[in-house]
Amino acid sequence: MATSGGKANLDEKLVVLFIAGCAMLTYPLLAIADVDALIGHVPVLWIWIFGVWSSVVLSLAVLLEGG
Repeated sequence: MATSGGKANLDEKLVVLFIAGCAMLTYPLLAIADVDALIGHVPVLWIWIFGVWSSVVLSLAVLLEGG
């Protein structure tokens, strides 16, 4: 899969981003944020999920815009 083409490099980055995003939303890491605490009246778990989602979307935007 390691070729010198730009599309192959982008494909590899997208696969890594997908795997990282899925890993951040699986049980072992999700359990870290599953506590009985609030940040600004919002549960920590919701902040974790929204933070991971927004990070994946921002990373996708940067990758697909050629950054």
